[in-house]
Amino acid sequence: MLIACPACQTRYDVPPGALGENGRTVRCAQCGNSWFAAPDAIADPAPVAADDGDTAGLPDGEAAAAPAPVAPETEGENVGADDSVPDPVDVPSPDHEWDEESMPAAARPRARWQVWLIAALGVAAIAAAIYGTARLYGLPDWAPGANSSFATAPENLDLDFPDKDQILQTTEDGARFFTASGRIVNTGSSARRVPPIQVILRDSQERIVYSVEMIAPKSVLEPGESIALREAMTDIPRSARVVEIGWKSL
Repeated sequence: MLIACPACQTRYDVPPGALGENGRTVRCAQCGNSWFAAPDAIADPAPVAADDGDTAGLPDGEAAAAPAPVAPETEGENVGADDSVPDPVDVPSPDHEWDEESMPAAARPRARWQVWLIAALGVAAIAAAIYGTARLYGLPDWAPGANSSFATAPENLDLDFPDKDQILQTTEDGARFFTASGRIVNTGSSARRVPPIQVILRDSQERIVYSVEMIAPKSVLEPGESIALREAMTDIPRSARVVEIGWKSL
């Protein structure tokens, strides 16, 4: 189909459907003029009317001069333009904006901030669902730390955390809390550095539902020295049933 610039009359051959159903704003590559081209406003080549060559009033024996031949127009070419001026090309779509007012509401592009807002809300919803599921049912087996084990006990350092001193309770308002109590004893003849302690809570299916690190109040124990530890933990998952305490795996 053909469209013509209303300023310089340069014509362009555009593919069918390039203007869409409602038309669009285009720019002339020859003069830079912009205009709205509708699909129903297509420029058709005007037929050249045949000249009857009226010879009335001419001297006898003289025939009217034949009209000068009209050079045929070439699609996408400005008739009569200087050869030094390059031929205009098809109207490029990336350089022009859609006329959103003439487009249906459902077809109008979303603003960039709306796209980012929708994406952020989706990520937040997924993160909240994963966190809630992990708190309620525990970490899946493939999750990092789900099957972590304790480190080998350091030489001459003993952990004494009796089961009866490990308290896992539910408050009247339904909240769960856990209190870990025990001692660390240096049974050797030399000073020993005390590594961190790992507390793990598992559900009835032995899945880890809670894990926290405990730090001793002293980093080094002298020979025969011992220290007591007691730490309360809140926001414990309701599914927690089994308590395990050992040296943290590095």
